Amino acid sequence: TNQVPGLPILGSSIALGRHGTSFIAAARRKYGDSFFFNLPGGQQMEFWHDPLLITTFFSSPDELITFRPAVEQFTQRVFGLPSREFFPVHSRV
Repeated sequence: TNQVPGLPILGSSIALGRHGTSFIAAARRKYGDSFFFNLPGGQQMEFWHDPLLITTFFSSPDELITFRPAVEQFTQRVFGLPSREFFPVHSRV
């Protein structure tokens, strides 16, 4: 997985907040189908666009791995959708 560079302490939060999905699309073009960036508080956000990675992730039981708690606020801010609306259509985003 490729790391998208960001600012010290703030990571990529400013670019993500200002540019939303266009920032994510630009990172995909530059870093490929799997990349991550840092966020404040030592957190990371990872993106997978490879069908095999996505299938593996979403076929895993929630007890092993889930991203729902991590993206509740993100989906609302970036995509303008509450998580209950985002999750059914996430594969098209």
